[in-house]
This record gives sequence, C-alpha cells and structure tokens, in this order.
Amino acid sequence: MPLTLDDFEKKVDSKILERGLEYYEQDCIKNISQVSRGVFVAFVRGTERYKVTIKLKGRTVEQHLCTCPYDWGEICKHEVAVLYYIRNSEWEEDDNEYDRFKRSMRQISKKEFADFLKDHFQASRSFRKAFFNKFGKAK
Repeated sequence: MPLTLDDFEKKVDSKILERGLEYYEQDCIKNISQVSRGVFVAFVRGTERYKVTIKLKGRTVEQHLCTCPYDWGEICKHEVAVLYYIRNSEWEEDDNEYDRFKRSMRQISKKEFADFLKDHFQASRSFRKAFFNKFGKAK
C-alpha cells in the first residue's frame, strides 16, 4: 500500500515515526525546496547532513530516498521528518524553484548572467569548488 501525506503515520514503524517527528520539531530540516512539480529535495541534520528526495504525485509518495546508511526498513527518520514538513507547509504545486529558474533564465541577458556568476565565484569558496568540479581547471 503506498504512502500518502495524509496517512503515512499508519504505515511507518512507530520508533521511526517518533524520531522523524522529533527531527521535524527540532528544525533539523535545512534548505528544502521543490525542485520540480512534486519533487522535493531537503537536507536534514542528523549524525551527519543527509540529502532527502521525496517525489509526490498529488499527495501520494511515489519515491523517497535518503543518503543515510539506514537499512532496517523501508523508510528512515530523515524521510519521515521531510514528509511532516511537506504536509505541514503550504506548497504551491505549480510554483517550484525549477520553473521559476527557467522563467528567470529566459528574461536575463548573457551579460547579467556572466556578472552574476562572477560575483558568486568571487564571494563563495563552495561555488568555486563546485564550478571547478564541474568544468575543470583552465589550461
């Protein structure tokens, strides 16, 4: 039986549910965003920082993934925390970050984009690292 935002508590082990609720209530969910319609990505602070991806179709959970090493059951406490967050937040189904990104990209000039990249490259070490990891170093 599939998980839904409305009744996942009935289908998840009580201990995992309890720990997930604690993570949700302790504000361990960081940087959550709806990256495309029904697809949420969040980072959850636990023993380490774990990436959680939840894919919904309507209110039904089609896919849930976490980078934590938990392998004792179908769903981990980090995923449960994100399900609580999604259910208790007001998300606009049609307003996701990727769609907003695409609209913005159509409206800006190449110079504006190049200036943006330059500013972020200069200001952020993590951006520089990601840039060089993706595109390599100049020869």
